[in-house]
Amino acid sequence: MFGEPTKASILKTVRKGLDKVGMEYEVNDSGNIVLTAMGDDLPIGMVIINDDENKSLNFYCHLMFDIPSHAKEMILPELNKLNTLVNNGTFMLVEDETITRILFKLVLGYYGSKVTPKQVTHLAMLALGTVDRHDAALKSMIPDDAVRSEKDVMFL
Repeated sequence: MFGEPTKASILKTVRKGLDKVGMEYEVNDSGNIVLTAMGDDLPIGMVIINDDENKSLNFYCHLMFDIPSHAKEMILPELNKLNTLVNNGTFMLVEDETITRILFKLVLGYYGSKVTPKQVTHLAMLALGTVDRHDAALKSMIPDDAVRSEKDVMFL
């Protein structure tokens, strides 16, 4: 379709939106935007991923803690309760081979439309603000034996 955004044009728009508000970020080898923002008292990592196949821009915020496997059963119901208070996006527990982490995901679909720098700025701030606003509830879910992530700039 004529005028469909490309991966490069989306990346340019994301960078422009973040630059307008002075957010520092890096672009990794996959073309994803990676940044860390400081909440009121908790650092929040963010990755912005352009899913070109599904025509969506995905904002992922993660807490800088690796969750021990024994705590998953306790955390899941609490995240479900927390999600009832969130209008846009969702909190989830995500695990891979080595770590389990609490994430917040917010998605902007752009099929047939144009992504603007203002949208990027708004959604980045909305995602970070949502995590920060629910900071106390999230911290109460993190067990004492959680491991601070290696990328936690607050504790380096």
